[in-house]
Amino acid sequence: MLWNNFVSKAKNATFLFYRDFMDYHSDLFEDYSLMVYDDKKLVALLPANRVGLEIHSHQGLTYGGLVLDQSLKLKETIEVTKAILSYLD
Repeated sequence: MLWNNFVSKAKNATFLFYRDFMDYHSDLFEDYSLMVYDDKKLVALLPANRVGLEIHSHQGLTYGGLVLDQSLKLKETIEVTKAILSYLD
């Protein structure tokens, strides 16, 4: 699975971000996780769920936030964040 493969190589991921762990309580959360691409390369994940019009990262986990590709630096991380905020606007 693309998601899990990315998590296994990400610079800041833990077991919490693997789909089998996240999906354990999938009946309690409406998944709204995002995959961010630069051209055709997956560069970031946002584990997230939706409650009405609100997006949370992710209420079924101990903590959330962006999961980043090893190569991403601050500038690219800011661009990823802007893209996510633009998409969610």
